[in-house]
Amino acid sequence: PKVPEIMPRLLQRLLDAESTISVQGAIVKVLPPLMKQNREKATETLGELLTTALAPKTKPMTRRGAAMGLGATVQGLSIQAIKQHNILKQIEEAAENKKDASVREGALLCLEGLTRSLGRLFDPYVVSSLPLLLQAFSDSSTTVRNASQSAAGAMMSQLSGPGVKQVLKPLLEGIKDKQWRTK
Repeated sequence: PKVPEIMPRLLQRLLDAESTISVQGAIVKVLPPLMKQNREKATETLGELLTTALAPKTKPMTRRGAAMGLGATVQGLSIQAIKQHNILKQIEEAAENKKDASVREGALLCLEGLTRSLGRLFDPYVVSSLPLLLQAFSDSSTTVRNASQSAAGAMMSQLSGPGVKQVLKPLLEGIKDKQWRTK
């Protein structure tokens, strides 16, 4: 009964530029069950969080909160929300944005948020998002490189045995890349 009151306050705090990582982490832990209770609001929130995370002028902590909240919202709705809402397609487009490094950083933070929230359920999507990560490792922007390292760490820590086998070939192909940072 109190979910309609609590949800906006949690989301506001999650997206607050003054929030700390620990506060955002605590909010992300409680979001999935709340999202399950109100699917219509969760679907609306999903779009808002994705837009905020990938927007060019978003502040860094707000971008991080939106990306982590995106993962929690997908967890609450179910993994099928990734396909239903074309989330990976939007993340790929943002990662390929040549003009704005903050948009590329947002895309990588979204991948990290999805990985951290979904855990091994995100395994099938890791292989398709690997080229984005490898490309981001050689980015000229330090923030994008840091975000790619963080996302890669999250992804690799959650991989299952069969997931490792799937990832190995693209990783070895990445070693042949001309960019020294990718190697």
